[in-house]
Amino acid sequence: IAMKALAQKPPNRYPSADAFADDLAAFLARQPVSAYRAPVPIRIVAWVRRHVVLFSIAVVVSLAVGATIGIVYGRNSLESRATQAREGEAKRAAEKRLADARSGRDLALEAAKKAHEARLGALRDYSEPFEHVFVYPPPPEEPIESQRELLRQLAKTTYNPSADFWVAKASEDWQAAAAQARSSLLTLRERNDSLDAQELEWALELALATERALFTSAWIEKSRQTAKLDPEAGPRFYRQVVQLLADIEKPDRLGPDHAMVLRARELLKGSGKLTTSPLPADTTAKLLEYVTTQFPAFGREVVSENISPAGESVNLPLGSYSLEVARGEERFFFPVLVERGRTSSVEVELPEQIPEGFAWIPPGDFLEGGDAPDAWPRHRCFLEKGFFLARTEVTLERYIEFLRRVPDDRTREAFAPAYYDGHQLYPVLHADLSFIRPYDELEHPVYGVSRVDAEAYAKWLSENDPAFDYRLPSEEEWARAAAGADGRILVWGDHFDKSLAIVQGNGKYEYRGPVGSSPADSSPFGIFDMAGNLSEWTASDLPGERAVVRGACWGDAESAVRVSGRNLSHARNEKGYVETGFRLVAFPKRGG
Repeated sequence: IAMKALAQKPPNRYPSADAFADDLAAFLARQPVSAYRAPVPIRIVAWVRRHVVLFSIAVVVSLAVGATIGIVYGRNSLESRATQAREGEAKRAAEKRLADARSGRDLALEAAKKAHEARLGALRDYSEPFEHVFVYPPPPEEPIESQRELLRQLAKTTYNPSADFWVAKASEDWQAAAAQARSSLLTLRERNDSLDAQELEWALELALATERALFTSAWIEKSRQTAKLDPEAGPRFYRQVVQLLADIEKPDRLGPDHAMVLRARELLKGSGKLTTSPLPADTTAKLLEYVTTQFPAFGREVVSENISPAGESVNLPLGSYSLEVARGEERFFFPVLVERGRTSSVEVELPEQIPEGFAWIPPGDFLEGGDAPDAWPRHRCFLEKGFFLARTEVTLERYIEFLRRVPDDRTREAFAPAYYDGHQLYPVLHADLSFIRPYDELEHPVYGVSRVDAEAYAKWLSENDPAFDYRLPSEEEWARAAAGADGRILVWGDHFDKSLAIVQGNGKYEYRGPVGSSPADSSPFGIFDMAGNLSEWTASDLPGERAVVRGACWGDAESAVRVSGRNLSHARNEKGYVETGFRLVAFPKRGG
């Protein structure tokens, strides 16, 4: 106050004595003065001293407000942390549920995959006997009796994998695993192609296995209809495949470009591959197809006039084909069955020379068996060695020539043909080897001889031929020569017509006829009278000194005319069977 009152410059002094007096009075009263502004803390302390009660109230109110704010903030903070904790727990729980669901999905999908592989394995196990290829002559590891036993077991089974316990169980296991996997996928709102692919693959493999087990020439045209993708057009066992494919190839399922969809579409085209080996020098070849829709006898259409000498590999509609090889005037036939999705091959193996009156039967695959009397079940065979088979049955003329060469009258009489009338045997020939009955002719097949007689004739012929030996055919060789590769029901096709062979009611002959006089009764190799005229002895033995007789005769009706028919009642050393004759196999002499 004093410094302001004594300031040199008038503006810095009190403006009046009253102002100076007011500051002095304020100072004495401990009030703020204009000459000096104390620092904020000092002013606050001064204010508090002057307003003790008011300050106390303010402090209390401030503390209350602060406490309230603290409580509210704390509660909000706790609630926020609790909410965050709950949300975190919920998130972790949701993530765990999702992880568990995905783990369950993966486990379910893996279980479905294993179940699918198991059912495919069960199907393979069930189908294996029907796929088994019987090799002839039998290899050491599978002797003929083992083959016969397997065929006997096969004859007891109708091909129906769905009725097999293990196949059915494996299929049910997959259905359960697939349902669990689909449930897991539905929960996750996900989709997975594997189940659809497994479903299509199973339907396809089941259809392929069934077709493979049943396939013969009779199925060719029906099986080709799968290319139409019409469930009602093809065989019934492809119906599910076609229906599934139509649904599963949609964009919201597997789609048209999925590997399994593409495989199914390719197989449903109904085609296979045929490969031919290089042709021998100085030969030409053409490929023909057997037209199984023509009846009663199959037609033949040329597929390719000129097969490359280097061999070929071509895709063909499934069906029955024959490679015809020409060597000068000689013709050789190689029947082959082309199956869906498989490769068939023809190895062109030609003999150096052919004995007169014989045809070359090459090695190769063929179907044997059927539903004729005493037939083996339908099965697959492979002929390992080619052979020559006589185009006709041995005639009475040739057999009489043999008898003339027998020096011993008693032996000649023992080998002479005879017929049995139900009570006793009667000779067919006089002592001078002329015919007793007027309807026998030299060009008729010899009848009434036992298998022992036929073997004696073959032995005599072998001894008098410098180039070839002779024997009876096995029943497998006979079947291969009669039907080729395609398992046809009859020598000429799948439809019976009694006018095509010397069988019951043929209209030409009451009994036997001249050999080769029914040109329609000709096998794919050009062998005559394998459906009619006479049944024929084979080299295949049966228990009890019996032998297998194949082929039908002049007195047989339709059921016996089928290629698969077998007569098992003939004793090897008994003669007198008026319906039975024989033809021979020829093979080069060793070292010849």
